[in-house]
Amino acid sequence: MNRLASGPDGGLTTVFPRPSARDADLALGMPRARVATLRGIAAAVVSDPHFFDCDGDLDAKLARLRALPGIGEWTAQ
Repeated sequence: MNRLASGPDGGLTTVFPRPSARDADLALGMPRARVATLRGIAAAVVSDPHFFDCDGDLDAKLARLRALPGIGEWTAQ
């Protein structure tokens, strides 16, 4: 996680790492499988910056999501 020196108006103090920091320490108290899923999504976005674009073939996009670790049909949809 990326810590900020101080949040605006005393609010936000931590931001999620950018996809390029996919090896960042994700010490959020999450199960290892969920961390692996987040890392898989980050790697997919780094390799294809248009991974989440809304155009193109929906079935192909769903298949790409389901191919990631921890992403099943319900989550892909």
